[in-house]
Amino acid sequence: MHSSAVDFRFWFFLALGLAMAFLVSAFVIAGYVRSRVMKKDRMDAPRCCAQCGYNLTGYRMPRCPECGAAVGFTKTFEQLGVDEQQVIQHVEGRGLGFSHEDPKKAE
Repeated sequence: MHSSAVDFRFWFFLALGLAMAFLVSAFVIAGYVRSRVMKKDRMDAPRCCAQCGYNLTGYRMPRCPECGAAVGFTKTFEQLGVDEQQVIQHVEGRGLGFSHEDPKKAE
């Protein structure tokens, strides 16, 4: 009878360990899949102004043409106390490529 008790405990703890390993693996895989889906959603979503929601996809100036807010902020460059030309020079120096000209003026 002693050996059956040992066998039961062995199989119980083995099954418990396997169940825990399965749950941890399932959570890791679910987290990975969720992060990939969210990243794809962010990449597919249009780039919009944080202030007014204007679609900035393809627009290369660091200022929203609709409301004048700095891209990524809800305030204008003046309200932030930042010189727009310095931002453009800094970004171009890093190879991110804002253009100096407003694309709407070029038309």
